[in-house]
Amino acid sequence: MADARDVPLEDRAILTWSQRKRLDGQAQRALLSASQDLTVCCLASLGRLRQQGDALSRLMAECRRLRIKAAERDETISILRERLKRMEPRRRPHYSPEARFRILEHARKFLLSVEQAAARFLVTPQTLYNWLAELRQHPQRRTLGSLLRPVPPLRRYANVVRSLARQMKAFGFGGNKLIAATLAQVGWKPSPRSIGRFCKEKSRPDTPPVAPRPRTTTVRGRYPNHLWLADITRVPLLFPFLHLHLAVVLDACSRFPLAASVSRFEPAAAAMVALLEEAVARHGKPRHFVSDQGDQFTAAVFREALQALGIRQRFGAVGQHGSIALIERFFRSLKHDLSLRSLRPWSPADFKRRLELALARYAYCRPHLGLAGRVPAERYFGLADQRPFLNFAPRGRPEDAEAAPPFEILFLDPETGTLPILVPRIA
Repeated sequence: MADARDVPLEDRAILTWSQRKRLDGQAQRALLSASQDLTVCCLASLGRLRQQGDALSRLMAECRRLRIKAAERDETISILRERLKRMEPRRRPHYSPEARFRILEHARKFLLSVEQAAARFLVTPQTLYNWLAELRQHPQRRTLGSLLRPVPPLRRYANVVRSLARQMKAFGFGGNKLIAATLAQVGWKPSPRSIGRFCKEKSRPDTPPVAPRPRTTTVRGRYPNHLWLADITRVPLLFPFLHLHLAVVLDACSRFPLAASVSRFEPAAAAMVALLEEAVARHGKPRHFVSDQGDQFTAAVFREALQALGIRQRFGAVGQHGSIALIERFFRSLKHDLSLRSLRPWSPADFKRRLELALARYAYCRPHLGLAGRVPAERYFGLADQRPFLNFAPRGRPEDAEAAPPFEILFLDPETGTLPILVPRIA
């Protein structure tokens, strides 16, 4: 065994520091304060040498100041690199075309290989090879391709696609993503960004940056009938101060509505037991049942019914936003499709008629963005993707003649003009 005196002083210092206990909060604050005071004193002494010392002292002070600046920059880069290294290469933010060209210029300027430049800027070597291939393909062009410098697109979607997108926006198909997913079901594949550009070509206001949403813990289902959700919402009637209560049981994996009931008053525990038994009789029993902690779901009658069926009961977190967000978002989509703000039902019978059509459209016709554009019935029943082969929508010039689209817009509820669907035209 080597003598401790043979170990260098630096190694002994590192070993001693590693064996120390972790500093408490007060010691950590003292260490930060000492680091700040040390830097201030160092810079003050260097400034005094630059003003009062001779030429050599001023030169050494300037050299030390530059070393401090370099250490600050190196530490900043190291911290940012460690943060980016934790992310997968495909999920890191992309460089802009101008930044990509500057990276290639930096590699040539400082004689870096492709592997060295890729390691320095945290990209894969294949990415740099793709950028270099863009330069080799167009060596004589002053304006490079979109990979290295943005070029305005030279092609535009045909007028038929533009007019159809505007009509779908006006007829209440939903947002840009939902319109793109609906067109994908019939064989076209426009991007949601293109849909948004078509719908507001006349005026393009600057959109403020979207604030990041808080992270929520939403319950998820791994397979159909793994986890069911249940909740109750109020639906206003045409007459003031009158409401209906809608109770729904929803499958969390497929977002498929399993059972629903409408009542004038808030349903009791016995009514929710009847709704649950109706869903079990139609679709089988789930493994878990999740709801809020309402009186209906915490009653002894409801708990005993779940125990008799062999279903495990779980509750959403009290006061935590998003614990049962799937069924809350379902109610929001259902109310939007029914246009309840402007077309309130005038009786329970009228609402039940409209509700049946809305549930049928939601389950069998409306693409769900959380299911990659598929409808809930396909996921719940394990059906193959019913969409045709996705083709890009036809392109053309703005001055081309208008052409009739191969689809027409119909309404499942023609009385109110709601619940639109796309139907292929008969040749």
